[in-house]
Amino acid sequence: MHRGRTLTTLVLILGVTALYVMAGLLGLRLAFLHPHVAAVRPAIGVALAACLLLGARVWPGVFLGTFLVRILTLGTVAPTLGIACGNALTVLLGTHLVRRLANGCHAFDRAPDIFRFTGRGQSDAERAGGHAARRNPAARRSGHYA
Repeated sequence: MHRGRTLTTLVLILGVTALYVMAGLLGLRLAFLHPHVAAVRPAIGVALAACLLLGARVWPGVFLGTFLVRILTLGTVAPTLGIACGNALTVLLGTHLVRRLANGCHAFDRAPDIFRFTGRGQSDAERAGGHAARRNPAARRSGHYA
């Protein structure tokens, strides 16, 4: 029984990784100011939805997906690891906040939950993740953070 659950989790993580990479590359194609910084980040939405629906156990897929997208675009390991850690933590924090403050997966069932989601959960998580990435000295020197 335990082996089946582990295999299922691995398949889910790989699926989240694949979806994250596709969404991340799509988001970077929409970048207009700088090729490494997207104004629209569909990958974070995919990651947040995956963690809300599948549980926090799929966070390694977010980490791997971010790492793959950034290593393909930046080509340097140190900033890429920092950004991947920041994005994974952002999604975990965002998942926690949405569950706690905006009724979890039912965040869009009632108007008050929608306002809590858009006003607090998502913005707090994005600020925390962006702040963590900007605090990375290697990313700050190279100017490659998102």
